[in-house]
Amino acid sequence: MVTNNLQEAAELKLQPRTEPKWQKVLNFKIGGVIPVGLYIPFMAVVYLLMNSGKLGSDMPGAVSVMVLYGFVLAEIGKRIPILKDIGGAAIMATFVPSYMVYAHLLPQSAIDSVTVFMDNTNFLYVYIAIVIAGSILGMNRELMIKAVVRLAVPLTIGSILGTGVGLLTGVALGIPAYDTLFYILVPIMAGGVGEGAIPLSIGYSQILGSTQGEQFAMIIPAVMLGSLCAIILSGLLKQLGDRKPELTGNGTLLKTGDSDVLGLAEDKNKKPLDLYQMAAGAILAIGFFMLGT
Repeated sequence: MVTNNLQEAAELKLQPRTEPKWQKVLNFKIGGVIPVGLYIPFMAVVYLLMNSGKLGSDMPGAVSVMVLYGFVLAEIGKRIPILKDIGGAAIMATFVPSYMVYAHLLPQSAIDSVTVFMDNTNFLYVYIAIVIAGSILGMNRELMIKAVVRLAVPLTIGSILGTGVGLLTGVALGIPAYDTLFYILVPIMAGGVGEGAIPLSIGYSQILGSTQGEQFAMIIPAVMLGSLCAIILSGLLKQLGDRKPELTGNGTLLKTGDSDVLGLAEDKNKKPLDLYQMAAGAILAIGFFMLGT
C-alpha cells in the first residue's frame, strides 16, 4: 500500500499543471511589460486621481497617464490587421490620445500633467537620443564594420537615385520640390514612426519655429503610405525570391566572409544583460544629446 501511495504521488507530480484561465488573464503583460493583475489596480488609482483633480504635474503623474493609455493602445495597435504591419502600436498610441484631447475626453488635470512634464523636461528628446544611440550600440561591432564598409557605396548610390526619382515624380505631379523632399522623401527614407517621423518632427519644429505636433501631422501621412507600399513590394519580392532563390543571394548578406560574423550577430540575444554597459550606453546617449544641443 505504501508503495502504491508513493507511486501515485510521483505520478501526480509528473502530471503537467494547467494554469487557470483567470490566472492566465491576470499574468498577460500589456505591452509586454505590465501584467493585467497590476495594470487594473494601477489604472483605477490613476483614474481616480485624474477625475478628482489631484494628479500632480510632475514626472510620476505624467508617466502614469502616459503608461495608462499608451501601453494599452499600443497593445491594441499590434493586433489590428494591416495596421500592425505599418507601425500600428505607435500610431494608436500617438493619434488616439491626440483625438481624446481634441474631443475633450480626457480630464484637464491629465492634459496639464503631461503637457507640463513634456515641455519642461525634454523627455521626448532624450528618448530619441537613447533610441538612436542604443540602436548603434546594439549592433555587432564586427558585422557593422564589415557590412557597412561593403554596403556603403551601393546604399549611397541607391539613396541618391531614389531621391532623384522621387523629386522628379513630385515635381511632375505639381508638388513643390521643397515639400517633396522634406515632407515626403526624407520622412519615408528616415525609417518608420518612432525612429523617423518623431525625430524629424522635433528637428523641423525647432528649425521652423512651429510645434512638434504640427510638423508630425504633416510628416506622418507620407510615412504611413510609404510603409504600406514597402510592405506590399516586399511581399511581391518575397514571392519572386521563393520562385527564383538565385536572385536572393541564398540568405547571404555579403558575397564573401560574412557567415561567421552573422553567426555572432544572431547569438546576441543569448548574451545576459549587463547593467554596467546599459548605464554606460545611457550616459553616452545623453552625452550625444547634449552635444547636439
